Amino acid sequence: MMPSSNTLESLDDADLKSRLARFGINQPITKTTINVLHKKLLKLEMDFQREQNNQSIKLGCESMTNTYTIMSSSSRNTIDDADLKSRLARFGINQPITNTTRNVLHKKLLKLEMDFEKEKNNQSIKFGCESMDTSTNDLNEYEIREGIFKHGLNQVALTDSTRPVISNIIRKKNQNS
Repeated sequence: MMPSSNTLESLDDADLKSRLARFGINQPITKTTINVLHKKLLKLEMDFQREQNNQSIKLGCESMTNTYTIMSSSSRNTIDDADLKSRLARFGINQPITNTTRNVLHKKLLKLEMDFEKEKNNQSIKFGCESMDTSTNDLNEYEIREGIFKHGLNQVALTDSTRPVISNIIRKKNQNS
């Protein structure tokens, strides 16, 4: 969970200093630097959390692919001709299975199924990460939190439906400033 700017402002100097030290920042905390350090800490913690989420997604996909590959490789030796034929038919391949084509068709099936699984995993990751897409005109979470703090707006939960509205409000306030 990411801290809000209100939570960061309520930190005492010792907590702020220790949390900044985790990121290698050891600046003195004064009346003139405290607001900047709050913003810096918020950004660092958000970037760290984002990186952790990306690593988690990446590791999860590698794990799924490796498990599938191991299962497919080990089952290749036990698959009978009828099962091989029906599984190949799902991919539109209808070739006769003989002693000379069996190993080639096993390999072809393995590749087709692995490619299908990879595509399915990529689609689910793409769907799961659409809410994190920052290529739109919406501001990113750091810019929104900074805008809320800068303009004294009320804290709200950032969801797919509130992000564009808040982004537009902050953009308009920034233009009027």
